[in-house]
Amino acid sequence: MSFKIFSLRDVPETEANGIRQLLAESNIKFYETPTTFITDGSIWVYEESDIEKAKELIDAFEAKWQRQNVRESIHTSANKMPRRDIILNFAVWLTVAIVLMLVFRFFSGD
Repeated sequence: MSFKIFSLRDVPETEANGIRQLLAESNIKFYETPTTFITDGSIWVYEESDIEKAKELIDAFEAKWQRQNVRESIHTSANKMPRRDIILNFAVWLTVAIVLMLVFRFFSGD
Protein backbone atom coordinates (compact mmCIF):
# COMPACT_ATOMS: atom_id res chain seq x y z
CA MET A 1 0.00 0.00 0.00
CA SER A 2 1.19 3.54 -0.75
CA PHE A 3 0.87 6.62 1.43
CA LYS A 4 0.54 10.20 0.29
CA ILE A 5 3.03 12.44 2.06
CA PHE A 6 3.11 15.63 0.01
CA SER A 7 0.80 17.47 -2.38
CA LEU A 8 2.45 19.24 -5.29
CA ARG A 9 -0.42 21.68 -5.72
CA ASP A 10 0.90 25.23 -6.26
CA VAL A 11 4.44 24.12 -5.37
CA PRO A 12 7.26 25.68 -7.40
CA GLU A 13 9.34 23.20 -9.38
CA THR A 14 12.52 24.12 -7.47
CA GLU A 15 10.84 23.31 -4.17
CA ALA A 16 9.46 20.02 -5.50
CA ASN A 17 12.92 19.10 -6.82
CA GLY A 18 14.39 19.81 -3.38
CA ILE A 19 11.91 17.46 -1.74
CA ARG A 20 12.56 14.75 -4.34
CA GLN A 21 16.29 15.06 -3.78
CA LEU A 22 15.87 15.00 0.00
CA LEU A 23 13.82 11.81 -0.11
CA ALA A 24 16.22 10.14 -2.53
CA GLU A 25 19.25 11.04 -0.38
CA SER A 26 17.46 9.61 2.66
CA ASN A 27 16.86 6.31 0.85
CA ILE A 28 13.10 6.68 1.05
CA LYS A 29 11.42 4.94 -1.87
CA PHE A 30 8.74 7.16 -3.35
CA TYR A 31 6.85 7.89 -6.54
CA GLU A 32 4.79 10.74 -7.93
CA THR A 33 1.39 11.06 -9.44
CA PRO A 34 1.16 13.74 -12.11
CA THR A 35 -0.97 16.85 -11.96
CA THR A 36 -3.97 16.55 -14.24
CA PHE A 37 -7.15 18.52 -14.75
CA ILE A 38 -8.81 16.20 -12.23
CA THR A 39 -6.17 15.70 -9.52
CA ASP A 40 -3.20 17.45 -8.00
CA GLY A 41 0.21 15.88 -8.27
CA SER A 42 1.45 14.18 -5.13
CA ILE A 43 4.46 12.39 -3.71
CA TRP A 44 3.80 8.98 -2.22
CA VAL A 45 5.95 6.56 -0.22
CA TYR A 46 5.77 2.81 -0.57
CA GLU A 47 6.55 1.77 3.01
CA GLU A 48 4.46 2.71 6.02
CA SER A 49 7.64 2.72 8.10
CA ASP A 50 8.97 5.64 6.00
CA ILE A 51 6.00 7.94 6.59
CA GLU A 52 7.18 9.58 9.82
CA LYS A 53 10.76 10.04 8.64
CA ALA A 54 9.58 11.49 5.30
CA LYS A 55 7.16 13.90 6.99
CA GLU A 56 9.85 15.08 9.42
CA LEU A 57 12.29 15.66 6.57
CA ILE A 58 9.68 17.50 4.52
CA ASP A 59 8.61 19.65 7.49
CA ALA A 60 12.22 20.66 8.14
CA PHE A 61 12.75 21.35 4.44
CA GLU A 62 9.57 23.45 4.25
CA ALA A 63 10.58 25.53 7.28
CA LYS A 64 14.00 26.17 5.76
CA TRP A 65 12.40 26.95 2.38
CA GLN A 66 10.01 29.49 3.93
CA ARG A 67 12.80 31.20 5.92
CA GLN A 68 14.89 31.42 2.76
CA ASN A 69 11.99 32.89 0.76
CA VAL A 70 11.27 35.45 3.48
CA ARG A 71 14.92 36.51 3.51
CA GLU A 72 14.97 36.78 -0.29
CA SER A 73 11.75 38.81 -0.40
CA ILE A 74 13.06 41.19 2.29
CA HIS A 75 16.34 41.55 0.42
CA THR A 76 14.67 42.23 -2.92
CA SER A 77 12.11 44.63 -1.46
CA ALA A 78 14.85 46.54 0.36
CA ASN A 79 16.81 46.82 -2.87
CA LYS A 80 13.92 47.59 -5.18
CA MET A 81 15.03 51.15 -5.84
CA PRO A 82 18.78 51.73 -5.97
CA ARG A 83 20.18 54.88 -4.46
CA ARG A 84 21.01 56.23 -7.92
CA ASP A 85 17.33 56.04 -8.89
CA ILE A 86 16.26 57.78 -5.69
CA ILE A 87 18.66 60.64 -6.37
CA LEU A 88 17.54 60.84 -10.00
CA ASN A 89 13.87 60.96 -8.96
CA PHE A 90 14.64 63.68 -6.44
CA ALA A 91 16.49 65.71 -9.09
CA VAL A 92 13.59 65.39 -11.55
CA TRP A 93 11.00 66.47 -8.99
CA LEU A 94 13.20 69.35 -7.82
CA THR A 95 13.54 70.52 -11.43
CA VAL A 96 9.77 70.30 -11.94
CA ALA A 97 9.18 72.31 -8.75
CA ILE A 98 11.64 75.03 -9.81
CA VAL A 99 10.11 75.28 -13.30
CA LEU A 100 6.61 75.55 -11.81
CA MET A 101 7.75 78.27 -9.40
CA LEU A 102 9.26 80.24 -12.29
CA VAL A 103 6.13 79.83 -14.41
CA PHE A 104 3.85 81.00 -11.60
CA ARG A 105 6.16 83.91 -10.83
CA PHE A 106 6.18 84.93 -14.51
CA PHE A 107 2.38 84.85 -14.78
CA SER A 108 1.73 86.46 -11.40
CA GLY A 109 3.30 89.72 -12.58
CA ASP A 110 5.96 90.25 -9.90
